Amino acid sequence: MNRSASSPFARVAAAILAIAWMLASARPGWALDRRAEAAAKQAILLAAKDYVAKDYDGALFKLVRATKGCSASKCTPATKGALLRDAGVMQFEKGEKAKASALFRDALDADADLSWNPAYSAPETLAEWAAVKDELGALFETPPSGDLEHVPEPEQLVDTPLPVYAEFNTAGVARVVVKYRVPGQTEFRRRNLPRFGGGWGGAIPCIDVRRGVIRYFLQAFDANGEPLGNTGDVKHLYNVPIRWAISSDPPHLPGKSPPEQCNGAAPEEEPTAPSGGPEAPPGAVGGFVRMWFGVAGSIDLVVLPGGSNACALDPKSAVPISTSFYCTNPDGSDFPSRASPAQNAALSTTNGGNASGGPASGDIRLLFTFDYAITSHLLAGARAGYVAESYPGAAASKDGHGLSAPIHLELRGTYLFGDSPLTRSGFAPYAFAAAGYAKFDATQLSTESVAGVAGPRPVQIWTLGGPFFVAAGGGARYAFSPRVAFMAGLKAALPFGSGGVLPTLAPEIQLQYGF
Repeated sequence: MNRSASSPFARVAAAILAIAWMLASARPGWALDRRAEAAAKQAILLAAKDYVAKDYDGALFKLVRATKGCSASKCTPATKGALLRDAGVMQFEKGEKAKASALFRDALDADADLSWNPAYSAPETLAEWAAVKDELGALFETPPSGDLEHVPEPEQLVDTPLPVYAEFNTAGVARVVVKYRVPGQTEFRRRNLPRFGGGWGGAIPCIDVRRGVIRYFLQAFDANGEPLGNTGDVKHLYNVPIRWAISSDPPHLPGKSPPEQCNGAAPEEEPTAPSGGPEAPPGAVGGFVRMWFGVAGSIDLVVLPGGSNACALDPKSAVPISTSFYCTNPDGSDFPSRASPAQNAALSTTNGGNASGGPASGDIRLLFTFDYAITSHLLAGARAGYVAESYPGAAASKDGHGLSAPIHLELRGTYLFGDSPLTRSGFAPYAFAAAGYAKFDATQLSTESVAGVAGPRPVQIWTLGGPFFVAAGGGARYAFSPRVAFMAGLKAALPFGSGGVLPTLAPEIQLQYGF
């Protein structure tokens, strides 16, 4: 028996097919783009290889790109969470701890059951992951209640005293105590809160304010040590997250300024050095060493002027006719001799030292250096040392031109580019500005003719500059560790003063060690 398309059987079959199609179409959103899911998993594997090679920037680039590809729920929550978690690992290794914390939180928001990636086993990174999980767990803890009026701070910076203030209106209170647990520890410590304003206030010391969550409760006692009241107990605790960076107002006691970090430095976005890679050097303040000592060397490159009869002196004043030049014999003595006018009078009027001019190498500078790191980007320092291959004569200084002593004194400010470059190893471009007091000169070899002496004689013709100068330049710095670095760059200097103006370019190198 044939059934028409309009029969009940056909209508039921069509309805079943339609329902099946809708169910098949109603797959979770993360299954809509299998290509993005596969690319994300591949990025996680490749990032782990970059991590082994310490190419954290390369790994981070892959993970961020894959995360963008997983936008609009194109990947499973577990995969998206894994991308964010591993990106947090790379930021932590780069020293960007606040960014790492934020990424770990985002990862757990994406997948609350996300586990750790065993490819990353650095204890410091694992500790940060655990601290973030502890923070998120604290959000679901019920604040304690009791006899004292107290409002906990929303957050505090690492290594910064945590203010605690409470009020208790019961008579006979002699002291109030905060009992707290340091992050990562199970034992409670105690701190007396002295009388403060209308209540009791003090601070948990910075040595105990470590990354993680501080948990505490409060107790009030009379003069005999008998308890009068409490808020919370060992099982019901206030909690305050301790973070690398905070977004809320800095905690403080009523009417007081916020306490400073114990290192005495205003925290940067990232106050500590990378972990898992080079450690923050012992004694480092803010995650990087402050005082840098070193040695440096440079050679001046100049363009010398030309001129004829450069060595001739004015017969009356015995100073060079040309104000651009001073001459010396190959042994460094002044030419012509100032001891008597005879040698100057015997100079040929057509060949008394002809300066051809043009590019030439000048002084060689060997310097000791000191720099103080104001921040992880900015150095301020000084340089002092010896100037070699400089003008050896005595006549110029006697005439009041230039500087006789072969010295170099300089003040310099240097800015390092990049993410907290003093806290990590690797390359960082830099730029600097400087000013100082130094010997500047350069020479060109020529010949001169003296009447009654057969043949031309060699003579060195010197052009002087300075002794004051301003300079600017830049280059690249490579840190072998947070304590040892090599710098190479180019300096453009403009010497001026009694010696004259002598623009120079100087390739320079420097080796630094931080204390």
